[in-house]
Amino acid sequence: ERGSQELLDAARESIRARQDEKENVLVRVAEVRSRQASFTQRRQQAEKDKNWIVETERGQKQMAEALAKEAEDTVTRRQMLETESQGLEEDTVRLNAERDEIVRNLEAFRLEREKVLAALAELETERREKQQFLDEARERVHAFEMQSTEIRFSMERLKERIFNAYQVDLVLDSERQGMQGEASDSLGTEPITDIEIAKADIQKCREKLNRMGPVNLVAIEEHQEMTERFNFLTQQEQDLLKAKDDLHKAIQKINRTTRELFAETFTKVQGYFADYFKLLFNGGQAELVLLDESDILESGIDIIARPPGKKLQNISLLSGGEKALTAVALVFALFKVRPSPFCILDEIDAPLDETNVERFCNVLKEFITTSQFILITHNKRTMNLADAVYGITMAQTGISNVVSVKFSGKESERSEVKAI
Repeated sequence: ERGSQELLDAARESIRARQDEKENVLVRVAEVRSRQASFTQRRQQAEKDKNWIVETERGQKQMAEALAKEAEDTVTRRQMLETESQGLEEDTVRLNAERDEIVRNLEAFRLEREKVLAALAELETERREKQQFLDEARERVHAFEMQSTEIRFSMERLKERIFNAYQVDLVLDSERQGMQGEASDSLGTEPITDIEIAKADIQKCREKLNRMGPVNLVAIEEHQEMTERFNFLTQQEQDLLKAKDDLHKAIQKINRTTRELFAETFTKVQGYFADYFKLLFNGGQAELVLLDESDILESGIDIIARPPGKKLQNISLLSGGEKALTAVALVFALFKVRPSPFCILDEIDAPLDETNVERFCNVLKEFITTSQFILITHNKRTMNLADAVYGITMAQTGISNVVSVKFSGKESERSEVKAI
Protein backbone atom coordinates (compact mmCIF):
# COMPACT_ATOMS: atom_id res chain seq x y z
CA GLU A 1 0.00 0.00 0.00
CA ARG A 2 2.81 2.31 0.75
CA GLY A 3 4.27 1.76 -2.67
CA SER A 4 0.93 2.27 -4.31
CA GLN A 5 0.52 5.48 -2.45
CA GLU A 6 3.89 6.71 -3.65
CA LEU A 7 3.08 5.76 -7.21
CA LEU A 8 -0.23 7.56 -6.91
CA ASP A 9 1.47 10.67 -5.52
CA ALA A 10 4.05 10.53 -8.29
CA ALA A 11 1.30 10.19 -10.88
CA ARG A 12 -0.57 13.12 -9.36
CA GLU A 13 2.61 15.14 -9.33
CA SER A 14 3.23 14.26 -12.98
CA ILE A 15 -0.35 15.20 -13.88
CA ARG A 16 -0.01 18.49 -12.04
CA ALA A 17 3.25 19.26 -13.84
CA ARG A 18 1.67 18.42 -17.18
CA GLN A 19 -1.30 20.65 -16.37
CA ASP A 20 1.06 23.53 -15.49
CA GLU A 21 2.96 22.93 -18.69
CA LYS A 22 -0.35 22.85 -20.60
CA GLU A 23 -1.40 26.14 -19.06
CA ASN A 24 1.94 27.66 -19.95
CA VAL A 25 1.55 26.44 -23.51
CA LEU A 26 -1.99 27.89 -23.68
CA VAL A 27 -0.72 31.22 -22.35
CA ARG A 28 2.03 31.24 -24.97
CA VAL A 29 -0.48 30.30 -27.69
CA ALA A 30 -2.75 33.17 -26.57
CA GLU A 31 0.18 35.58 -26.62
CA VAL A 32 1.16 34.42 -30.09
CA ARG A 33 -2.41 34.79 -31.30
CA SER A 34 -2.63 38.28 -29.74
CA ARG A 35 0.63 39.29 -31.36
CA GLN A 36 -0.57 37.84 -34.67
CA ALA A 37 -3.85 39.84 -34.41
CA SER A 38 -1.88 42.97 -33.55
CA PHE A 39 0.41 42.41 -36.51
CA THR A 40 -2.60 41.84 -38.74
CA GLN A 41 -4.26 45.04 -37.48
CA ARG A 42 -1.03 47.01 -37.93
CA ARG A 43 -0.68 45.65 -41.45
CA GLN A 44 -4.25 46.66 -42.26
CA GLN A 45 -3.65 50.09 -40.75
CA ALA A 46 -0.44 50.39 -42.75
CA GLU A 47 -2.34 49.54 -45.93
CA LYS A 48 -4.99 52.15 -45.03
CA ASP A 49 -2.27 54.74 -44.32
CA LYS A 50 -0.66 53.88 -47.63
CA ASN A 51 -3.97 54.31 -49.48
CA TRP A 52 -4.64 57.58 -47.58
CA ILE A 53 -1.16 58.86 -48.50
CA VAL A 54 -1.74 57.99 -52.15
CA GLU A 55 -5.14 59.71 -52.12
CA THR A 56 -3.66 62.70 -50.28
CA GLU A 57 -0.88 63.01 -52.83
CA ARG A 58 -3.40 62.81 -55.64
CA GLY A 59 -5.61 65.42 -53.93
CA GLN A 60 -2.61 67.68 -53.25
CA LYS A 61 -1.58 67.36 -56.88
CA GLN A 62 -5.07 68.31 -58.02
CA MET A 63 -5.15 71.12 -55.47
CA ALA A 64 -1.73 72.36 -56.68
CA GLU A 65 -3.03 72.43 -60.25
CA ALA A 66 -6.16 74.26 -59.12
CA LEU A 67 -4.06 76.72 -57.06
CA ALA A 68 -1.79 77.36 -60.05
CA LYS A 69 -4.76 78.11 -62.30
CA GLU A 70 -6.35 80.20 -59.58
CA ALA A 71 -3.05 82.08 -59.11
CA GLU A 72 -3.06 82.94 -62.80
CA ASP A 73 -6.66 84.14 -62.56
CA THR A 74 -5.80 86.07 -59.42
CA VAL A 75 -2.85 87.79 -61.10
CA THR A 76 -5.05 88.79 -64.04
CA ARG A 77 -7.83 90.03 -61.76
CA ARG A 78 -5.30 91.78 -59.56
CA GLN A 79 -3.91 93.65 -62.55
CA MET A 80 -7.43 94.70 -63.54
CA LEU A 81 -8.19 95.80 -59.98
CA GLU A 82 -4.89 97.68 -59.74
CA THR A 83 -5.70 99.48 -63.00
CA GLU A 84 -9.18 100.38 -61.73
CA SER A 85 -7.78 101.33 -58.33
CA GLN A 86 -5.14 103.54 -59.94
CA GLY A 87 -7.81 105.26 -62.01
CA LEU A 88 -9.97 105.77 -58.94
CA GLU A 89 -6.99 107.08 -56.97
CA GLU A 90 -6.14 109.51 -59.76
CA ASP A 91 -9.75 110.71 -59.87
CA THR A 92 -9.76 111.00 -56.08
CA VAL A 93 -6.50 112.96 -56.06
CA ARG A 94 -7.74 115.22 -58.85
CA LEU A 95 -11.07 115.88 -57.13
CA ASN A 96 -9.35 116.46 -53.78
CA ALA A 97 -6.93 118.87 -55.46
CA GLU A 98 -9.83 120.74 -57.07
CA ARG A 99 -11.69 120.85 -53.77
CA ASP A 100 -8.57 122.06 -51.91
CA GLU A 101 -7.97 124.68 -54.60
CA ILE A 102 -11.55 125.95 -54.28
CA VAL A 103 -11.25 126.01 -50.48
CA ARG A 104 -7.93 127.86 -50.71
CA ASN A 105 -9.39 130.35 -53.16
CA LEU A 106 -12.39 130.93 -50.90
CA GLU A 107 -10.10 131.34 -47.91
CA ALA A 108 -7.83 133.70 -49.88
CA PHE A 109 -10.87 135.72 -51.01
CA ARG A 110 -12.13 135.81 -47.44
CA LEU A 111 -8.75 136.98 -46.07
CA GLU A 112 -8.38 139.51 -48.88
CA ARG A 113 -11.90 140.76 -48.22
CA GLU A 114 -11.14 141.13 -44.51
CA LYS A 115 -7.93 143.01 -45.32
CA VAL A 116 -9.71 145.28 -47.78
CA LEU A 117 -12.56 145.87 -45.32
CA ALA A 118 -10.01 146.72 -42.60
CA ALA A 119 -8.17 149.02 -45.01
CA LEU A 120 -11.49 150.59 -46.03
CA ALA A 121 -12.38 151.12 -42.38
CA GLU A 122 -9.02 152.79 -41.74
CA LEU A 123 -9.35 154.89 -44.88
CA GLU A 124 -12.90 155.78 -43.96
CA THR A 125 -11.71 156.89 -40.51
CA GLU A 126 -8.85 158.84 -42.09
CA ARG A 127 -11.25 160.33 -44.65
CA ARG A 128 -13.62 161.44 -41.91
CA GLU A 129 -10.75 163.04 -40.00
CA LYS A 130 -9.50 164.78 -43.15
CA GLN A 131 -13.02 165.82 -44.07
CA GLN A 132 -13.54 167.23 -40.58
CA PHE A 133 -10.20 169.02 -40.80
CA LEU A 134 -11.10 170.32 -44.28
CA ASP A 135 -14.50 171.51 -43.09
CA GLU A 136 -12.88 173.29 -40.16
CA ALA A 137 -10.29 174.81 -42.51
CA ARG A 138 -13.03 175.94 -44.87
CA GLU A 139 -14.91 177.50 -41.97
CA ARG A 140 -11.75 179.26 -40.80
CA VAL A 141 -10.99 180.48 -44.35
CA HIS A 142 -14.55 181.68 -44.72
CA ALA A 143 -14.31 183.45 -41.37
CA PHE A 144 -11.00 185.01 -42.44
CA GLU A 145 -12.55 186.12 -45.71
CA MET A 146 -15.50 187.65 -43.86
CA GLN A 147 -13.18 189.40 -41.43
CA SER A 148 -10.95 190.55 -44.30
CA THR A 149 -14.00 191.87 -46.15
CA GLU A 150 -15.17 193.70 -43.04
CA ILE A 151 -11.69 195.11 -42.52
CA ARG A 152 -11.45 196.28 -46.14
CA PHE A 153 -14.94 197.76 -45.88
CA SER A 154 -13.99 199.53 -42.63
CA MET A 155 -10.76 200.74 -44.21
CA GLU A 156 -12.69 202.04 -47.24
CA ARG A 157 -15.09 203.80 -44.93
CA LEU A 158 -12.19 205.23 -42.94
CA LYS A 159 -10.49 206.38 -46.13
CA GLU A 160 -13.71 208.00 -47.30
CA ARG A 161 -14.26 209.64 -43.93
CA ILE A 162 -10.65 210.83 -43.84
CA PHE A 163 -10.87 212.04 -47.43
CA ASN A 164 -14.17 213.80 -46.75
CA ALA A 165 -12.91 215.31 -43.53
CA TYR A 166 -9.29 216.07 -44.40
CA GLN A 167 -9.05 215.49 -48.18
CA VAL A 168 -6.32 212.91 -47.50
CA ASP A 169 -6.25 209.82 -49.72
CA LEU A 170 -4.83 206.81 -47.76
CA VAL A 171 -3.63 204.34 -50.43
CA LEU A 172 -0.57 202.38 -49.13
CA ASP A 173 0.88 201.81 -45.67
CA SER A 174 4.19 203.38 -46.75
CA GLU A 175 2.43 206.44 -48.10
CA ARG A 176 0.06 206.48 -45.10
CA GLN A 177 2.87 207.43 -42.72
CA GLY A 178 4.15 210.26 -45.01
CA MET A 179 0.66 211.48 -45.63
CA GLN A 180 -0.02 211.26 -41.89
CA GLY A 181 3.07 213.45 -41.23
CA GLU A 182 2.01 215.96 -43.83
CA ALA A 183 -1.51 216.03 -42.34
CA SER A 184 -0.04 216.65 -38.90
CA ASP A 185 2.11 219.46 -40.23
CA SER A 186 -0.74 221.04 -42.12
CA LEU A 187 -3.23 220.63 -39.30
CA GLY A 188 -0.86 221.65 -36.54
CA THR A 189 -0.95 219.88 -33.24
CA GLU A 190 -4.63 219.02 -33.29
CA PRO A 191 -5.09 215.19 -32.84
CA ILE A 192 -6.80 213.16 -35.54
CA THR A 193 -9.19 211.00 -33.60
CA ASP A 194 -10.62 208.92 -36.46
CA ILE A 195 -7.21 207.85 -37.73
CA GLU A 196 -6.17 206.74 -34.25
CA ILE A 197 -9.35 204.75 -33.93
CA ALA A 198 -8.76 203.21 -37.36
CA LYS A 199 -5.20 202.34 -36.37
CA ALA A 200 -6.47 200.73 -33.17
CA ASP A 201 -9.05 198.72 -35.14
CA ILE A 202 -6.43 197.66 -37.67
CA GLN A 203 -4.10 196.58 -34.87
CA LYS A 204 -6.87 194.61 -33.25
CA CYS A 205 -7.59 192.89 -36.59
CA ARG A 206 -3.92 192.06 -37.03
CA GLU A 207 -3.80 190.62 -33.51
CA LYS A 208 -6.86 188.51 -34.29
CA LEU A 209 -5.20 187.27 -37.50
CA ASN A 210 -2.04 186.40 -35.60
CA ARG A 211 -4.03 184.54 -32.96
CA MET A 212 -5.83 182.57 -35.72
CA GLY A 213 -2.50 181.18 -36.97
CA PRO A 214 -1.36 180.40 -40.51
CA VAL A 215 -3.84 179.25 -43.18
CA ASN A 216 -3.23 175.85 -44.89
CA LEU A 217 -2.81 176.92 -48.51
CA VAL A 218 -2.55 173.32 -49.84
CA ALA A 219 -5.86 172.18 -48.34
CA ILE A 220 -7.47 172.10 -51.79
CA GLU A 221 -4.68 169.89 -53.22
CA GLU A 222 -4.90 167.57 -50.22
CA HIS A 223 -8.64 167.40 -50.70
CA GLN A 224 -8.15 166.42 -54.35
CA GLU A 225 -5.63 163.73 -53.40
CA MET A 226 -7.96 162.36 -50.74
CA THR A 227 -10.82 162.41 -53.24
CA GLU A 228 -8.76 160.44 -55.78
CA ARG A 229 -7.71 157.99 -53.07
CA PHE A 230 -11.30 157.62 -51.94
CA ASN A 231 -12.49 157.00 -55.51
CA PHE A 232 -9.76 154.35 -55.99
CA LEU A 233 -10.69 152.55 -52.78
CA THR A 234 -14.36 152.84 -53.65
CA GLN A 235 -13.67 151.13 -56.98
CA GLN A 236 -11.75 148.37 -55.20
CA GLU A 237 -14.59 147.97 -52.73
CA GLN A 238 -17.05 147.66 -55.63
CA ASP A 239 -14.81 145.03 -57.27
CA LEU A 240 -14.64 143.08 -54.01
CA LEU A 241 -18.37 143.35 -53.50
CA LYS A 242 -18.88 142.10 -57.07
CA ALA A 243 -16.48 139.18 -56.41
CA LYS A 244 -18.34 138.51 -53.17
CA ASP A 245 -21.65 138.50 -55.04
CA ASP A 246 -20.20 136.14 -57.67
CA LEU A 247 -19.00 133.80 -54.93
CA HIS A 248 -22.37 133.93 -53.23
CA LYS A 249 -24.04 133.16 -56.53
CA ALA A 250 -21.66 130.23 -57.14
CA ILE A 251 -22.27 128.92 -53.62
CA GLN A 252 -26.01 129.31 -54.06
CA LYS A 253 -25.82 127.47 -57.39
CA ILE A 254 -23.78 124.67 -55.79
CA ASN A 255 -26.18 124.46 -52.85
CA ARG A 256 -29.18 124.47 -55.20
CA THR A 257 -27.67 121.70 -57.36
CA THR A 258 -26.67 119.76 -54.25
CA ARG A 259 -30.17 120.08 -52.82
CA GLU A 260 -31.71 118.89 -56.07
CA LEU A 261 -29.33 115.91 -56.36
CA PHE A 262 -29.73 115.07 -52.68
CA ALA A 263 -33.53 115.28 -52.88
CA GLU A 264 -33.57 113.11 -56.00
CA THR A 265 -31.16 110.55 -54.52
CA PHE A 266 -32.97 110.58 -51.17
CA THR A 267 -36.31 109.89 -52.89
CA LYS A 268 -34.82 106.97 -54.83
CA VAL A 269 -33.06 105.52 -51.76
CA GLN A 270 -36.24 105.89 -49.73
CA GLY A 271 -38.25 103.95 -52.34
CA TYR A 272 -35.69 101.16 -52.71
CA PHE A 273 -35.25 101.00 -48.93
CA ALA A 274 -38.97 100.39 -48.43
CA ASP A 275 -38.97 97.70 -51.17
CA TYR A 276 -35.95 95.81 -49.85
CA PHE A 277 -37.24 96.09 -46.29
CA LYS A 278 -40.43 94.32 -47.35
CA LEU A 279 -38.42 91.63 -49.18
CA LEU A 280 -36.09 90.98 -46.25
CA PHE A 281 -38.79 91.06 -43.58
CA ASN A 282 -41.43 89.43 -45.79
CA GLY A 283 -43.68 92.41 -45.15
CA GLY A 284 -43.68 95.40 -42.86
CA GLN A 285 -43.02 99.04 -43.56
CA ALA A 286 -39.94 101.30 -43.41
CA GLU A 287 -39.13 104.86 -44.37
CA LEU A 288 -36.39 107.49 -44.13
CA VAL A 289 -37.40 110.79 -42.51
CA LEU A 290 -35.56 114.13 -42.73
CA LEU A 291 -35.34 115.79 -39.33
CA ASP A 292 -35.23 119.30 -40.84
CA GLU A 293 -36.83 119.53 -44.29
CA SER A 294 -36.24 123.29 -44.44
CA ASP A 295 -32.46 122.72 -44.59
CA ILE A 296 -31.86 119.31 -46.12
CA LEU A 297 -28.10 119.83 -46.45
CA GLU A 298 -27.70 120.15 -42.67
CA SER A 299 -30.61 117.92 -41.70
CA GLY A 300 -30.21 114.58 -39.98
CA ILE A 301 -31.96 111.43 -41.18
CA ASP A 302 -34.06 109.18 -38.98
CA ILE A 303 -34.98 105.58 -39.84
CA ILE A 304 -38.52 104.50 -38.98
CA ALA A 305 -39.24 100.78 -39.32
CA ARG A 306 -42.23 98.54 -38.65
CA PRO A 307 -41.51 94.81 -38.95
CA PRO A 308 -44.53 92.54 -39.52
CA GLY A 309 -46.67 92.34 -36.40
CA LYS A 310 -45.12 95.35 -34.67
CA LYS A 311 -45.91 99.02 -34.32
CA LEU A 312 -44.11 101.72 -36.28
CA GLN A 313 -41.06 102.68 -34.21
CA ASN A 314 -37.55 104.06 -34.35
CA ILE A 315 -34.76 101.69 -35.39
CA SER A 316 -33.09 102.08 -32.00
CA LEU A 317 -36.01 100.18 -30.42
CA LEU A 318 -35.60 97.09 -32.64
CA SER A 319 -33.74 93.92 -31.72
CA GLY A 320 -30.20 93.18 -32.86
CA GLY A 321 -31.27 90.97 -35.76
CA GLU A 322 -33.93 93.45 -36.88
CA LYS A 323 -31.40 96.30 -36.77
CA ALA A 324 -28.98 94.25 -38.84
CA LEU A 325 -31.64 93.35 -41.40
CA THR A 326 -32.78 96.99 -41.61
CA ALA A 327 -29.17 98.05 -42.15
CA VAL A 328 -28.85 95.44 -44.91
CA ALA A 329 -31.96 96.86 -46.59
CA LEU A 330 -30.48 100.38 -46.42
CA VAL A 331 -27.12 99.17 -47.81
CA PHE A 332 -28.85 97.44 -50.73
CA ALA A 333 -30.95 100.55 -51.39
CA LEU A 334 -27.84 102.74 -51.53
CA PHE A 335 -26.08 100.17 -53.71
CA LYS A 336 -29.09 100.06 -56.02
CA VAL A 337 -29.01 103.84 -56.53
CA ARG A 338 -25.24 104.10 -56.89
CA PRO A 339 -23.66 100.69 -57.69
CA SER A 340 -19.90 100.05 -57.65
CA PRO A 341 -17.63 97.49 -59.38
CA PHE A 342 -17.04 95.56 -56.17
CA CYS A 343 -18.34 95.45 -52.60
CA ILE A 344 -16.97 94.02 -49.32
CA LEU A 345 -19.46 92.74 -46.71
CA ASP A 346 -17.93 91.86 -43.34
CA GLU A 347 -20.03 89.47 -41.18
CA ILE A 348 -23.19 91.20 -42.33
CA ASP A 349 -25.21 87.99 -41.82
CA ALA A 350 -23.80 87.17 -38.35
CA PRO A 351 -26.86 88.30 -36.31
CA LEU A 352 -29.40 86.77 -38.74
CA ASP A 353 -31.19 83.45 -38.34
CA GLU A 354 -31.48 80.84 -41.10
CA THR A 355 -34.70 82.25 -42.57
CA ASN A 356 -33.37 85.80 -42.72
CA VAL A 357 -30.08 84.55 -44.16
CA GLU A 358 -32.04 82.84 -46.94
CA ARG A 359 -33.87 86.13 -47.71
CA PHE A 360 -30.59 88.00 -47.59
CA CYS A 361 -29.06 85.60 -50.12
CA ASN A 362 -32.08 85.93 -52.42
CA VAL A 363 -31.76 89.72 -52.43
CA LEU A 364 -27.99 89.48 -52.90
CA LYS A 365 -28.48 87.45 -56.08
CA GLU A 366 -30.00 90.55 -57.69
CA PHE A 367 -26.68 92.41 -57.46
CA ILE A 368 -24.07 89.71 -58.06
CA THR A 369 -24.69 89.68 -61.81
CA THR A 370 -23.29 93.21 -62.19
CA SER A 371 -20.83 93.58 -59.27
CA GLN A 372 -18.23 91.52 -57.51
CA PHE A 373 -18.86 90.79 -53.83
CA ILE A 374 -16.33 89.76 -51.20
CA LEU A 375 -18.13 88.23 -48.19
CA ILE A 376 -16.52 87.61 -44.82
CA THR A 377 -18.87 85.06 -43.27
CA HIS A 378 -19.19 81.86 -41.26
CA ASN A 379 -22.63 80.96 -42.57
CA LYS A 380 -22.90 77.94 -44.87
CA ARG A 381 -25.94 79.29 -46.73
CA THR A 382 -24.06 82.44 -47.66
CA MET A 383 -21.05 80.39 -48.74
CA ASN A 384 -23.26 78.51 -51.22
CA LEU A 385 -23.45 81.69 -53.32
CA ALA A 386 -19.68 81.92 -53.72
CA ASP A 387 -17.52 80.92 -56.68
CA ALA A 388 -14.47 80.65 -54.45
CA VAL A 389 -14.00 80.12 -50.72
CA TYR A 390 -10.85 81.17 -48.88
CA GLY A 391 -10.05 79.98 -45.38
CA ILE A 392 -7.21 79.94 -42.87
CA THR A 393 -5.97 76.61 -41.53
CA MET A 394 -3.20 75.69 -39.10
CA ALA A 395 -1.79 72.33 -40.19
CA GLN A 396 1.18 72.86 -37.90
CA THR A 397 1.16 74.69 -34.61
CA GLY A 398 2.01 78.36 -35.13
CA ILE A 399 1.94 78.16 -38.95
CA SER A 400 -1.16 79.45 -40.74
CA ASN A 401 -1.91 78.64 -44.35
CA VAL A 402 -4.50 80.02 -46.75
CA VAL A 403 -6.70 77.36 -48.30
CA SER A 404 -8.96 78.16 -51.24
CA VAL A 405 -11.62 76.18 -53.01
CA LYS A 406 -13.04 77.21 -56.37
CA PHE A 407 -16.40 75.75 -57.24
CA SER A 408 -17.13 74.58 -60.75
CA GLY A 409 -20.30 75.60 -62.58
CA LYS A 410 -21.63 77.45 -65.58
CA GLU A 411 -20.26 80.93 -65.85
CA SER A 412 -23.65 82.24 -66.88
CA GLU A 413 -25.28 80.78 -63.80
CA ARG A 414 -22.63 81.64 -61.21
CA SER A 415 -21.57 85.04 -59.95
CA GLU A 416 -18.42 86.82 -58.93
CA VAL A 417 -18.75 86.17 -55.19
CA LYS A 418 -15.90 85.23 -52.90
CA ALA A 419 -16.44 84.08 -49.33
CA ILE A 420 -13.77 84.33 -46.68
